[in-house]
Amino acid sequence: MDIFRCGGLSAVEAYAVQAFGASRSIKNPDAPFLRFLGPLNIEFLVALSTKAHKEVLQSQCYSFVKPAFWTRLVGEIAGLGLLFAEGEEHKKQRRLLASPFQFSNIKNLLPIFNAKGSELTSMFAKQIAEDSQKLIKESAPMSNIALDIVGLAAVDYHLNSLSSGSVFSESYAKVFEQSPTGQAITAINKFIPSDGFEKAKNRELFTLMIEKKSFGLDPWTEDEILNHLLNFMSAGHETTAISVALALHTLGSYPHMQKRLRDEIKAHITYYTSPEISGKGSAMSQVDIGTANNEIGSMKFLDNFVKESLRVHSHVPCQAAKDLWIESVQILKGTTVIIMPQLAAYNKTIWGPTADEGAKSSCVSGVYITGPRICIDKSFATLEFKALLIEMVRNFEFETTAPLRFQKGITMRPVGGIKLRVRKVEG
Repeated sequence: MDIFRCGGLSAVEAYAVQAFGASRSIKNPDAPFLRFLGPLNIEFLVALSTKAHKEVLQSQCYSFVKPAFWTRLVGEIAGLGLLFAEGEEHKKQRRLLASPFQFSNIKNLLPIFNAKGSELTSMFAKQIAEDSQKLIKESAPMSNIALDIVGLAAVDYHLNSLSSGSVFSESYAKVFEQSPTGQAITAINKFIPSDGFEKAKNRELFTLMIEKKSFGLDPWTEDEILNHLLNFMSAGHETTAISVALALHTLGSYPHMQKRLRDEIKAHITYYTSPEISGKGSAMSQVDIGTANNEIGSMKFLDNFVKESLRVHSHVPCQAAKDLWIESVQILKGTTVIIMPQLAAYNKTIWGPTADEGAKSSCVSGVYITGPRICIDKSFATLEFKALLIEMVRNFEFETTAPLRFQKGITMRPVGGIKLRVRKVEG
């Protein structure tokens, strides 16, 4: 089991990025785990082999829980809903949430994704019309448009973060793109006792959940609904925003992949007119929505690229809830294990010598984790990602101007955002 050391005040994501870099150079990619030490010699394990991934995500998934410090830091922002539920409570909440997140419901949100994507491209078109050499910083607009989408889809509310900004979007930006002082406070925060704090009461309601689950034998409380809503608002917008921005950076770095994707979009997509959105209303008929979803579903390269882009830039920590063994490795209770789907994408024993190339034709599972804890928002996030990417790539060419450096914070936001040179696609 390979081992290396890293230090400094930073969240587990920063360690994972370093672990990822080290793992690509190890001699045995099929070793069960990569071991590394953080500050105070705290041990972390990164799952490497496919068997180790299967044990952590499927066979023994309920033997792992979210790390206590992760729950403390992220739970204050994202709420303590399904994201942090464990064991029987997780199974119960997942059953209750299954219906609203079925694809039959998610596909009807495509007009919102499409219209907001057009709003974003209009803003970019205006900026480059004023200055054709201007470098556009992708992170902030992506975060704002993703927040607007979640606001409409989740609570039927226009946040207008992209067009006019809002205190709400600015607050999220301060949380996810922290200053050095903010990073230090975040790191220290996990060591501050919380027993003396009272949980705030909040009357906000998630409409669809209210309609489905306010009554019956096992109804949700208002606090439970609020926690689920916070999960969707924070995790649902921030992860998509970063993922789309990173995908555009990748396309800007590999022009041949960008051209291939644009050619596929031109060959398959016909729903170029985006309707105005009023609440959840839409000018698209159910037939139009069905046709548009079928067109997106027929795009194989887009599907592969989205999966690979998400896998290369993702990871999640969990903590052993008891002593256990995986692949002849003893994992003691309290040990943090990191799942990084991108390791499978770079495993040359699976993909051969071309493992470093993206958009593989047969993607292994893992983008949204797998097993009983697979992301319940998978269909929503995937369709949103694809719709935004289609709008951006069919309208613009992207050129990468600088390499990525990731900040040490709650999420893997690139330091200073992602800056790209953007040109309008003619014709």
